[in-house]
Amino acid sequence: ANSPSNWGKWGPDDEVGSLNYLDASEVLRGVASVKSGKTFTLQVQMGNPDGDPVWPGRTGAVRYNVMDKGHYLGGKGVEFPGGLEYADDVMIMYLQGSSQYDALGHTWVGDQIYNGYSASTTTGGLDKASVLPLAERGIVGRGVLIDIARHRGKDVLERGETFDHNDLMAVAEAQGSPIQKHDILLVRTGWIGSFYTTPRDEFYADFIEPGLTYSPELVQAQTELLLGSDTAAAAAERLRRFGIADRDIEAVRRTGQVSRRLPLRAPVSGVVTELGVREGSTVSPDTLLADFSARDAVWVEAQLFPAQLAELGTTLTARFTLPGVSGREWRADQGSVLPLANATTQTLTVRFAVNPARGLSLGAWVEAEIRGAVRSHVLLLPTSAVIRTAQGSRVLVEQAGKRFVPQAVTLGPRYGDAVEILTGLTGQEQVVVSGQFLLDAEANVSSGLEQMSETAPAGPPP
Repeated sequence: ANSPSNWGKWGPDDEVGSLNYLDASEVLRGVASVKSGKTFTLQVQMGNPDGDPVWPGRTGAVRYNVMDKGHYLGGKGVEFPGGLEYADDVMIMYLQGSSQYDALGHTWVGDQIYNGYSASTTTGGLDKASVLPLAERGIVGRGVLIDIARHRGKDVLERGETFDHNDLMAVAEAQGSPIQKHDILLVRTGWIGSFYTTPRDEFYADFIEPGLTYSPELVQAQTELLLGSDTAAAAAERLRRFGIADRDIEAVRRTGQVSRRLPLRAPVSGVVTELGVREGSTVSPDTLLADFSARDAVWVEAQLFPAQLAELGTTLTARFTLPGVSGREWRADQGSVLPLANATTQTLTVRFAVNPARGLSLGAWVEAEIRGAVRSHVLLLPTSAVIRTAQGSRVLVEQAGKRFVPQAVTLGPRYGDAVEILTGLTGQEQVVVSGQFLLDAEANVSSGLEQMSETAPAGPPP
């Protein structure tokens, strides 16, 4: 309730917040600060071959060419007058997958985003307080680099390491570049740079970025905890309601000091399946911070072609086994299809929740047997009963007088040693289940079929 707020400061229609301070005079002040004219980028390379430092659970950018010299060498390039050729590419990525400006309406508590706009304005895309007004206005002013990592004698801040506004001002003074009113602060923690020098598993393990903190409630509760017995019990309960573990409350008591950083511990051990917040988010008691799945449950993803999914239908069950391991299997029901095709293989991902999953390691390859909904009134024949010719598939049907005639059929999916008959039979006929063997006794298949046509005289039964 007592957190800083600019809501309403620039009127009820404002969507850019503190950028309102950056008027023409601030732009000129920023330009006047230029001394050497040297430039450097603040952008992290998108689609970096070494990977993208995305939020846990997200995939890096995927880029591929849709036109280049190879298309022209292969005769598939688009022709233009004068012999003009071109290259073009496509990139698929999370909008939060690289350096970015964050919209003021990106996060909210309750039913209101920045400046009191209804949270319903975010449905289908931000109608208010989006990144568009920020981009249209532009961000130009005097910038100050605050190298908090270097000031603390580190290449990179530790996981969850925090700093506040007092730290920022102290660093600026030490650097000889005091912060002035309406300056734009560029805070370096070294965290993103460490992505490229740290093993991936280590980088994402117990993931919590360093950053700026503001929590007067936690500081006040710790202060009351240390005041004495009259306030300690109530203060400890308040800290518990904030999600602080008893062992960390006791640590505050033992040290006798208010901590700027208190860990928020998960109540169970397991795998993170959902993150409800990101760095800088405002949270309330009913905010989902993270969802943990015990190691007994995992997701298994299978890749199927669209045609295979069309045959299986929407109700999918699966049985999984480990290659080379006998006697172990895991089953899952209600597979869900992710609506994004792989850009290279054009397959779709089907995700199954396996529980219990003891014995399945994360990242392991498994063999999957996927089944669709059970269908009734399906006509199956042994594959040995089907004769495949240049004119199509045939089966031999018995007629009166022990005569056998070829019947054209349309084949459906194959199931082991059986194949589905879509058209050509009613299910009441008697057919030869080893027709290929019968015709092998003839001089050739064509004459065999002709001899057993409807016009051929009846002969002895085979």
